[in-house]
Amino acid sequence: MNSKISKRLSEGPVVLLVWDGFGLSKRKLGNPIYGSKMPVWRKLWKQYPHAQLRADGSAVGLPPDEVGNSEAGHETIGAGRPILSDKVIINNAIKSGSFNKNPAFAKAVAHAKKNKSTLHLIGMLANHQSAHADFGHLIALCKLVKSLKAPKVALHLFTDGRDAAPHHSIKLLEDLEKVMCPNVKVATIIGRFYAMDRNRNWKRTEAAYKAMVNGVGVKANSPAEAIEQAYDSGVSDEFIPPTVITNKDQKPITVKDNDAVIFWNLRSDRARQMVKPFIQESFNKKNKNSFERKHRLKNLLFVTMTEFGRQIDDAIAAYPHHETSGTIVEALRSYKQVYIAESEKYAHVTYFLNGGYDTPRFHESRVRIPSSKVVTFDQNPKMQAEQIAKKIIESIKKDFDFICANFANADMVAHTGNYKATVKACEALDKTLKRIWQAVEKAEGTLIVTADHGNAEEVLDNSGGMDTHHNANPVPVLILNKQLGKKRLHNGTLADIAPTVLELLGAPMPKEMTGRKLFVK
Repeated sequence: MNSKISKRLSEGPVVLLVWDGFGLSKRKLGNPIYGSKMPVWRKLWKQYPHAQLRADGSAVGLPPDEVGNSEAGHETIGAGRPILSDKVIINNAIKSGSFNKNPAFAKAVAHAKKNKSTLHLIGMLANHQSAHADFGHLIALCKLVKSLKAPKVALHLFTDGRDAAPHHSIKLLEDLEKVMCPNVKVATIIGRFYAMDRNRNWKRTEAAYKAMVNGVGVKANSPAEAIEQAYDSGVSDEFIPPTVITNKDQKPITVKDNDAVIFWNLRSDRARQMVKPFIQESFNKKNKNSFERKHRLKNLLFVTMTEFGRQIDDAIAAYPHHETSGTIVEALRSYKQVYIAESEKYAHVTYFLNGGYDTPRFHESRVRIPSSKVVTFDQNPKMQAEQIAKKIIESIKKDFDFICANFANADMVAHTGNYKATVKACEALDKTLKRIWQAVEKAEGTLIVTADHGNAEEVLDNSGGMDTHHNANPVPVLILNKQLGKKRLHNGTLADIAPTVLELLGAPMPKEMTGRKLFVK
């Protein structure tokens, strides 16, 4: 770290707001941000320095043609540089052939062979744009288990419909079936609403678990039938109920004692809750308001594609996580800092932003506000914006030097494809912005508003259909500080946020950071 400390530009605290999924687009059609009443945002945008930041592809450590996501966005913001994503690391391993030599995968196959049991491949049936899983990784796994001569292989597929079109899974299934080996059978089809919850809605997780372990759920004779019968009922991919595929004897393929599992999802935030009932001892006691299992599966070897963090210690990570050094949290080790979010985005503003550490470090405080218990967030587009704003203002009064908060509204509501609700979500942000800026201004501080990726600016496509997934649009950055006068900002990437925060606070910039300070000299 460069030990030279410069004069701080911000007399008071620096407050960084990450408006999740709030991108920039010139399109008017299907753009709730354009269609919303946001007088505070628009007035401040005209009055104060602002710019555009890239939040997609290689700018945030993703494959060059991939849209941005919350994990990569927050990692880049916190690290002040793009961090090579797990997806890129695994893609490179597949290209080099080292993927086929990964000892964790070999161990899972060997376990199934030794016990004459079934190897289960569990994860999301996703396209190449998803942050949670990759179709290419699933294909590579299928080829690998074939080459290792795994005798019995079952697939448990989680359908997307959120980071992809609402009815895209049937096409992905067709592509998958073209390369599946005869000994590979699809055992369950489950919408991600059930299998990838992260907000402790345990009823959803229980339904997914019981389908995979107990064979309990909707029945179908084939995976295609499972998807099509959901479509016929007006249910999109995200919400397909846990469906068990039965054979000619009406017997399901379930996860049993002595089996092996490979969970190919990449991101931990929407995987941990599903993994826990498979492997945790005293699961029901450790997870309040969860559910009772019939029994804890015995001698189950469980492999995860990446590391899923604490409480998943009994799983073997094929590609272990390595903490990132030289982050904004480390650079501000002598400053009081607090990170605030509701539970839907809590992992992003803490674990991902601080370099992959589960617990607070240095003078870091964390505030988690429980998200509302709704089926989809278009039912409550305001979400917890008011409570988050309240915590920010309290933190300013408590003399925190750096306050970082995530507002989930724009992203979570845009994922529903509900235009009117997304308008309300954006307007909720505007209402909190006025109060926050008044508090920051009173404390002679600096307010930075940015986003981690685009989404809410495009919720309808050109044909008027729902667009529920992220995009590659740039995101805004707006810096409010009356003492800075007419300073200008250059366009850049999310990696430029941390160096700018450090400059404002007069803190040294770690040598690892490659981002540039946003102020034009």
